Amino acid sequence: MKKYTIFSVMLLILPSLVHANNALTTQERTAFSLLESIMDIVSAKIDASSCNEQRGRYQLTLFATGVGGERRQNNRVTANLPDQVITVFGYPKKLAQGYGALVYTGYANIPNYSNIATALTKYEASYTFNSTSELVTMTSNLELRPPYFAAQLLYSTEAITSLSRVNTSEMAGDYEPPLGWGISWLSNPEYPKSKYWQRFKFSQGNNINARTFFVRDLLAYRQSCRIKIDIGGYKGMDNISQEGYLTIDMSSPHDPVSDCSIKC
Repeated sequence: MKKYTIFSVMLLILPSLVHANNALTTQERTAFSLLESIMDIVSAKIDASSCNEQRGRYQLTLFATGVGGERRQNNRVTANLPDQVITVFGYPKKLAQGYGALVYTGYANIPNYSNIATALTKYEASYTFNSTSELVTMTSNLELRPPYFAAQLLYSTEAITSLSRVNTSEMAGDYEPPLGWGISWLSNPEYPKSKYWQRFKFSQGNNINARTFFVRDLLAYRQSCRIKIDIGGYKGMDNISQEGYLTIDMSSPHDPVSDCSIKC
């Protein structure tokens, strides 16, 4: 599959970047990778149809230990999308100290073509975190199959996200979330298709009431579209276990993000 190189971009680097002692945990890195994988898949489904056709509110569950070499169920996210239930599994990899971290994610399935409009048949991605987890780059490839054995649709995505922990007056109570700002690109084998602006936040509240937000807005395209993940539940040093919803709507990038208790 033909690949495209990400052009250099200026990302918003938040002023209080922290260093290795406050780097993302293995659970947080794995959770981020799994959630961005779902965002990639939804972005491709939107391109294959439309934001209007895909819009709605869909259940999503996440579980991540961040530990490699265990059962694959220990690092996975499941989204009940309108035409297909998709579970993506994560495979964290340890690197030598000072060399960052890797997380691989993947999905493969042979769908029932009579019941699915445009089905995901394959997804694979690689996430590379630097040594302080302040920058993550990713590449992925995925395949969609229209119904009745029509020719498959091939996509690739690339993204770069700046991550940091900051203290700000916008945070309530004990919340001190890792913040993420970045850009993702969706392409097919012939040419780039669309670009998204993405923002990401983990709340660092008590272990039971933690929340996670991930928002992607479509840029410079023939339609407006927003993909939002809002999940909550347990978040500790042993695992992240949260559930909530993935929402697809026709919001524009400048529209406020609804239901976001931490300003998005």
